[in-house]
Amino acid sequence: MKYVYLIIVEDHYGNVEYHLCATEAAADKLFKKIIKDEKYFDPEKDTEEDFKEACYDWYWESRNKDTIMVSKHQVLTEDEI
Repeated sequence: MKYVYLIIVEDHYGNVEYHLCATEAAADKLFKKIIKDEKYFDPEKDTEEDFKEACYDWYWESRNKDTIMVSKHQVLTEDEI
């Protein structure tokens, strides 16, 4: 069985971005990068413990109500349909 990982980023303005990853490792890396590099993590308000918990759950909600989550989806081949 093959899976893909969908990352959904919804900011507090209602804008939504979608990212698709082929592996769990890629999804995990991108999830962490989005939180840290795109400034959803505020070091003045958020703790590293918050970040670690979010990485474990693959769900982040910022203090501004931005959300980032990862979901795992099974991929069907043409033969399986």
